[in-house]
Amino acid sequence: LAQRTKVISKTFKEVFGAEKSRVNIVIASQIVNADVTNRILACQEVHKEIEYLALGLFFDAPLTRGDTKKDSDLLSKDEVLNSGLKEGIRNNIQLVKEHKAIADKYNLKIAAYEAGQGIWAPGGDQKLQQELAVQINRDSRMEHLYLDYLRAMRSAGIELINHFTIIGQYGRYGSWGLLEANDVDPLKSPKFRGVTKFIEETKTC
Repeated sequence: LAQRTKVISKTFKEVFGAEKSRVNIVIASQIVNADVTNRILACQEVHKEIEYLALGLFFDAPLTRGDTKKDSDLLSKDEVLNSGLKEGIRNNIQLVKEHKAIADKYNLKIAAYEAGQGIWAPGGDQKLQQELAVQINRDSRMEHLYLDYLRAMRSAGIELINHFTIIGQYGRYGSWGLLEANDVDPLKSPKFRGVTKFIEETKTC
């Protein structure tokens, strides 16, 4: 990874020549393991050839008691929204702070190469969990959770966030989209409202 990233960085910056400052090289790591990040950046001193450390920043919560992933242990929508997801955001804040300390050591900026809520049910016959995940993503409280989440990530030092994704149908494989379809009213989507309010609040996009 380090060697290939150094080659890519050198190639692109040579091509851009006098305008190489326009090029920002990104290297990705695992949000759950800061030690991996430290090892990646130290390997062959690749940190000298990049500008950004990027992480996947999904916040989520179990849908079942004890995270058994059994429909018989299903949590309520209120339990996930009012407690579980808030705990998920707090966990992400701590993980980001650990990575930010490493990025600062190498004078790197930090970004999210993908981000958003990460609630989804395992495939197969867990239909109650799948339905619950969809209901949670459509709930009006997601607007405020998204605002809290984005504000927290910004405060923790994240400079760029790429949300995954803008449009995507909700179902057994996740509810990733800010919108469920091209022709829905954006203002009726709580996640979309949360993101746009954050953009208006911070004057960023």
